Order: sequence, then C-alpha cells, then structure tokens
Amino acid sequence: MSCFLVPVSSILNLATQIKDLDISRKKADLEGHTTRADGLRKPLMDIILDQLAYSIDTIPLFLKTFSEPKWKLEIVVHYLWKYMTKPSVHTRKSNGSPEDATFEVALKCFSNKTGTKSSIKKIGPDVMQFLVGHSCCICEHSQVF
Repeated sequence: MSCFLVPVSSILNLATQIKDLDISRKKADLEGHTTRADGLRKPLMDIILDQLAYSIDTIPLFLKTFSEPKWKLEIVVHYLWKYMTKPSVHTRKSNGSPEDATFEVALKCFSNKTGTKSSIKKIGPDVMQFLVGHSCCICEHSQVF
C-alpha cells in the first residue's frame, strides 16, 4: 500500500473552489433558480464549523493554515455567529438581506449583555478572546472590515 502526501496548497485550492461553488449555489437558491431535483449537499463552511465545534483545540492551528485573510475572517465570523444571538432572521422570500453574518454585526451582538454571556459560556472565554482578537488583527492588517 503506497502513501502519498498532498501539498497544503492543493487542498486550499480545492477548498476555495468548493467554497466558490457553495456561494454560487446559495445565490441561485436565494434567487429561486434551484429546485428539489438539484439535491442537497452540506456546504463546506458547515463541515468546517462542525469540525471546529467538535474539537475547539484545533482552532488556532486550523486558522494558521489559511493564508487568505477573507477566508479566515469568514470562518471566524461564522463560528462566532453559530453561538451568538442573532439580531434578525433572513429567509428566502425576504427582500434584501437585513443584516448578514459580518464581523461588524457580530461585534454589535456583544452589546447585548445576556447574549454575550451566553456565547462566552458556550464557546469559552479563551476561545472567544482568541477569535475576536484574531478577527481584529485580520481586519487591521488587510482592511477587510
């Protein structure tokens, strides 16, 4: 049985392509261009978030793997968003997105004391501090925000 190593850059390239397909699928779904016949597939972001939620200790190492700041920020924001109290609900039928999952909106959620306590309790203070600090550094150095 032979074993081979796949370069990290190839895996990141594949992940980027899958992410682009997920974005196209989501856009088509919001515009009403999909049907049940198109089938269901769990988006890559959901798979990543599930894995990170399962093993919190891997978050710092996982984020070091990605070199693209936008991708890192998106992962962090979606991870935070998973555990935060959402300000509003976006449905397929609504006209326009009231507030999407952005770092700015995630920071606004910290203004609610009860929601913040609940999020920190779910994630843990160390992980929360790491994620918010990491996001701030990404925004500061790459002007993503």
